[in-house]
Amino acid sequence: MLVKRGFSFIGVKRGGKVPDVNIFATNGPEISQRIRIASKKGIKNIQFWNLAKRRFQSLYKSLDAKNLSHIANGFARAEVYDDSIWDSIVARTYEVSNKLDDQDIALLCNAMCKVKNIDNQVFAFLLTQLKNYDGNIRCKYGSMIIYSLGKVGFKDHGSIKKILRSLDSSISKTSLTSIALLINGMYHLGHINPRILNLAKDRVIHLLMENEASNKDTNITMRDIVTIHQGVSCLKFFKKEIFDVLFSYMVNNITTLIPTEMVIIANSMHKSKRHNNDLVKIMSNYILRNTNKFTVDMVTGYINGISFHGTQDDGLINL
Repeated sequence: MLVKRGFSFIGVKRGGKVPDVNIFATNGPEISQRIRIASKKGIKNIQFWNLAKRRFQSLYKSLDAKNLSHIANGFARAEVYDDSIWDSIVARTYEVSNKLDDQDIALLCNAMCKVKNIDNQVFAFLLTQLKNYDGNIRCKYGSMIIYSLGKVGFKDHGSIKKILRSLDSSISKTSLTSIALLINGMYHLGHINPRILNLAKDRVIHLLMENEASNKDTNITMRDIVTIHQGVSCLKFFKKEIFDVLFSYMVNNITTLIPTEMVIIANSMHKSKRHNNDLVKIMSNYILRNTNKFTVDMVTGYINGISFHGTQDDGLINL
């Protein structure tokens, strides 16, 4: 089998209203849409997902690349991890491989990186299809692919370089979420690309300054900010201007920070040797007032991060 065996649980929780739809009357595009919408809405009703799985298995051999990739992404988002489902998805992926575009490959990679038993040869195959893809790789999907490869630790530097080259002209127009995914993937892959990092830095600064001027953009989340801070810190991309805007956003939006993010920020400070006194003071006071929200390990990690002080020029890379 293309999917490694070894588990048989269904990762779907009970609860949630079942969509009012006759699943067994749906065709490929319709079941794809139902699964996509239900997963985005967070529907966890096991009855709905069991029906959706049965319908998928009855028609997956007729699905085109677009519907297959959306279904795979929906199942992964809903934590549907049955071996039989993913065996079918992988098998159909091979059958429609010559029809896959950058979006299809990105959605499949994004879905499969969440399924522990997908063999790396499947990712290798998808990257081969990407190399043969004649169109432009859009930044949103290229970032998603890099993130997915980083999540599973699959290093194909030839493909990574091709993807990053294709993003060169589009990063200046992409979203903060895409940049967060891209930098997170590069960090986990240990892949440093000076030009891409500089372009990403400029885009982050532009978006955050624009956000401040326009009084809040709902498309900017603290999760993305923390992810970018972690990535640039671990990649040793020590450009003062990006740290300044990231710290400024964190301080100004401190109420949206959650305990785990505070620990991640502290650990990132440890990596970068760049601390922001205002942010450290606010986070430390929060921890002192809310000790019940932090475990001993979390507090230990936080203290280790904020206590590290060294020469801030050590380990810099000239980009």
